[in-house]
Amino acid sequence: MPETRIKALKKSLSENGYTVGENIDVEYRKAKKGELPNVANDIVKSNINIIVPAGTPATIAAQKATTTTPIVMHCGNPFATEFAKSLNKPEGNVTGLTVLVPRFYTKRLELLQEAVPTA
Repeated sequence: MPETRIKALKKSLSENGYTVGENIDVEYRKAKKGELPNVANDIVKSNINIIVPAGTPATIAAQKATTTTPIVMHCGNPFATEFAKSLNKPEGNVTGLTVLVPRFYTKRLELLQEAVPTA
């Protein structure tokens, strides 16, 4: 996980009342692409509470390793990678962030109309 993401994660945890080493533990694992399935399986076996993979290949490996442990991903298109079935009902144990894809435009307009009916 790049240093900027680690800093952002620690900052966000701190803002929400968590201090690494005091009331939360965070483990970092590095792996080459071919090692991802084994690392993902090892992580799941360690009985962690959440997986935050760095990138699409790591998210795919995590998704194949577990259907119950929550996975927070960051990817380009969650539909192309099948991390989400739809915006309304993503299903499964994968959630997270994505860059805008055309499919989101309609949903954003719906949310805007809901929030500001006179817009």
